[in-house]
Amino acid sequence: MKFTISKDKLNSLVQKVLNIVPVRSTLPVLSNILLEADKDKVKMRATDLDVAITSELEADIKNKGSLTVPGRMFADLIRELPEGDVVITGVDKRIEVKSERGLYKIAGISADEFPRFPKIDFTDEVKIDTDVIKGMISKSIFAVSRDETRPALNGILWKCEEGLLTMVATNGHILAKVEQSGLDVKGIEKGVIVPPKALEYFSKLSVDAPDEIGLVFAADNLVLNLDNTILTTRLIDGPYPNFEQVIPKEHSKRAVFDKDEFLALVRRVSILSNNITHQIKLVFGAESIEAMATNYDIGGEGRDEIAMDYQGEELEIGYNANYLLEIMKHVETDQAVMEFTTGTAAAVIDSISHPENQDYCFLIMPLRLAE
Repeated sequence: MKFTISKDKLNSLVQKVLNIVPVRSTLPVLSNILLEADKDKVKMRATDLDVAITSELEADIKNKGSLTVPGRMFADLIRELPEGDVVITGVDKRIEVKSERGLYKIAGISADEFPRFPKIDFTDEVKIDTDVIKGMISKSIFAVSRDETRPALNGILWKCEEGLLTMVATNGHILAKVEQSGLDVKGIEKGVIVPPKALEYFSKLSVDAPDEIGLVFAADNLVLNLDNTILTTRLIDGPYPNFEQVIPKEHSKRAVFDKDEFLALVRRVSILSNNITHQIKLVFGAESIEAMATNYDIGGEGRDEIAMDYQGEELEIGYNANYLLEIMKHVETDQAVMEFTTGTAAAVIDSISHPENQDYCFLIMPLRLAE
């Protein structure tokens, strides 16, 4: 294997795949990046066995071949090389990196020991606007559970029926549901659960992604095709809980308020909340929301309020301030809406309006207020 490529292009390629390389692994080869030179392109691959990435760029290929090299060491070296062309040569099980004046040699592992990537059938690929998918992921991924005893909640449910793509995530305390109409994603009519790691990385890559990306759902994989970069992730075994039954269908109380004022209110008062529960109490009155917090450990308490438009009887509710703040960050309009029935039932938080063809809402469970 031998090819020539500019330092900038090589560094860009390495950085794209590096985040998938596990920091620690029982299999040494997983700490490596697979380099492949073929025809007029150099291709790099990395995997942690759950997520895999392939990215490629044009290069001056002298000899075809492949070899794996230690990912982080190789990345550090390429980043520090001077500007100009770099010549990469594979000799036996060693990579030689030659810059204008320097020569570096790194021991590698045979490409035969690198895990095989699943073959992808792009027959059923669906092209979707990159910003649409990125936005749906952003509005749902924050609610994914980190509790490994409930693996189905460790991912986002993707479901598409009659052209309506739905994403749902919940950790049992909050829930996010996002819907986009006018899409036809095949193979997920019954729903699949997508782990967040690949989606988080896709959001980073999407800065330089084409206007549309390709989606392919296989038996147990999701493929995201960004032209020169392909992300593949395993799906999580279900079933996903019936989320529809926990979303209230009717509400007797409704509050409309300025999102930024509410965010500032919760941030201020939560400074004096309990360090473990982060509980604050909200009192919904005729014309204002009053927020209160008490921290007996430090002998502190806080109380503040903002104006609002409220319909319903006065109500006191306790919430985890961190969950409230996280949800409100994803409300896209200047005004937010909160709807609920009692102080012990889930509340629905929403924007005052939604983008065309999209609908979303967030659910938050209350905390029991001390008598």
